[in-house]
Amino acid sequence: MNLVRRLALTAALCALPFAVAHAAPPPAEVFFKDPEVREAVLSPTGRRLAMTTSKGMPRVGLVVFDLAPGGRIVRLHQFPDGDVINVRWVNDERLVFGMSDLVDGSGLRSGAPGLFTVKVDGSRYRQLVRRQWKVAISDEQLREVTALDWHHRLIAIPPSQPGKVNEEVLMMEFPPGEGDDTSLVWLNTANNTTRHVDHRPLSNVTGWLTDPHGQPRVAYTRDKDRVTAHWIPPGGSTWARLYESALFDPPFRVQAVDAQGSLLVSRRQGEQGYDVLSRYDAERRAPQDKPLVATPGFDFDGDLLFDDGKTLGLRLNVDGEMTVWFDPAMKAFQERADALFPGRINRVDCRRCGTPEMVALVRSYSDREPGQLYVFEAKPPEGQKNWRLIQSVRPAVKAQQMSTLELHRVPARDGLNLPVWVTR
Repeated sequence: MNLVRRLALTAALCALPFAVAHAAPPPAEVFFKDPEVREAVLSPTGRRLAMTTSKGMPRVGLVVFDLAPGGRIVRLHQFPDGDVINVRWVNDERLVFGMSDLVDGSGLRSGAPGLFTVKVDGSRYRQLVRRQWKVAISDEQLREVTALDWHHRLIAIPPSQPGKVNEEVLMMEFPPGEGDDTSLVWLNTANNTTRHVDHRPLSNVTGWLTDPHGQPRVAYTRDKDRVTAHWIPPGGSTWARLYESALFDPPFRVQAVDAQGSLLVSRRQGEQGYDVLSRYDAERRAPQDKPLVATPGFDFDGDLLFDDGKTLGLRLNVDGEMTVWFDPAMKAFQERADALFPGRINRVDCRRCGTPEMVALVRSYSDREPGQLYVFEAKPPEGQKNWRLIQSVRPAVKAQQMSTLELHRVPARDGLNLPVWVTR
């Protein structure tokens, strides 16, 4: 090798680490500015997609995307001094949402979220629940004397029944001062009328659980340092006692009520004492011995997935998010999505799930990739494909530049494992 080539090779080798070590990192704003999409929710029929975004605007607003061919995106609402949060569909023509301030850190506590409603064409916008004791908003549209006081929270929206469009949502009213006694009220989002739920003979109720139809099925009452859980058994109409225990030592925790009124509960099992999910045996008045779901090394942490009242599966949080489908058709679709987007978590939310008319929203992401939103239509319009890319969550983030996360466990002196996340 002649001298010139040796010098050139030496210079190249010396320059290589320097170039890698000094590669410019992405600017901080890539990670701290608002994502292109915060929330995305399919309408009950799957014809529309509601999203919250600040794209092109200073605050996070509400938009609706008509998924039909040639469908347009409509910006339904934009607060001048706040951000839209907690978007839910009441029916295919009406949405409800709350308000927060996401500009000041994790959210300025300028008031309760309140509750607002608007139709998909942007009409009939008004306030359903106030954010403060007194309405102090300049917009005359928000001066609704019929709005509920700020100490009301949305807890359930029942699905529409065949031949009838649902307009009601279930609200929990909690005492604004001292005391624990809460109550339930149905709020009509179309006209602001209310009707109270009779939960006698219960008193000092601190919390509620509903079934997929929005009906209250579990209630917790408190007396000093004792808590009692009550439920309405399948086929029943009156409250029965589940258990009574010390405030922080219940024998089990009710996680969900299925469409038949049966309970799914979590309880500790095994030497390590991890929580597992079991069905509740009403005859034995105790959780079944055989767990329905166990997550070795993790406590059960998840939510049941329903469609039209049917229990389809479970969404679990372990070292990452995973979904366990009970429905064979949905299990097959999950495998299809995972094969199409390998190495990612592919979160599926669907309408008419597992049927030939299914519409699904798939959020595909990983520890390196903030993700993309796709819509799948089992029967797409003529000339359209099954899969459509709707939006990247943070398109400025380049996955190849990001690090990965790994979960490790370090033995502690008490014999238990200490979980540690390592970024590589």
